[in-house]
Amino acid sequence: MASSSESRVKPTQFIHKFRRSGYIVLSLPLLSFSTCLILTFLYNFEESVATHCKVPQFLPSLSAAICNAPQSYIWRIGIGFHSGPRIYYNVLFYDTFQTYRPTDSSNWPTLYWVISVITVICGIVENFFLMLLTNVPSTENHRLHIDSFVYFITFAIIYMMMTCLLYWWKRKNVLLPSTVT
Repeated sequence: MASSSESRVKPTQFIHKFRRSGYIVLSLPLLSFSTCLILTFLYNFEESVATHCKVPQFLPSLSAAICNAPQSYIWRIGIGFHSGPRIYYNVLFYDTFQTYRPTDSSNWPTLYWVISVITVICGIVENFFLMLLTNVPSTENHRLHIDSFVYFITFAIIYMMMTCLLYWWKRKNVLLPSTVT
């Protein structure tokens, strides 16, 4: 018969190496784009730098580098694998933001919470529009491609500004108006 110490179930621990996985996730778009550029240089360089007005270009643009068959699939796979962990990191950032909450009797703790929620939502929406931008080429649906680009950039800027605000608020330990004497 097993003793009581042997019959207890040990809790499962999950150790997340944030830095290592961050490097891997951040390197996926870079490696995908580098692979696309190399393939473009090797197989269709002249097509990718040609312009209708005959202006010489030395390097292809991002759109020109990923518009052909193997490159577009490599880019989509890289961004696809990059997007899942980014949503997970948004949730982790929300948990990080919630570790510091101003403890004031005024509305500052509520404002901090609202800003952190909006920041996480902006990060997730930005990620959605990045996936939409990646998977809907401009040759198939030009209007949707343009809209997804505009929304992607808009939500990315809002997300970055609000993240900077939250980290500044957390790091500087901002004196709240009701605590200033």
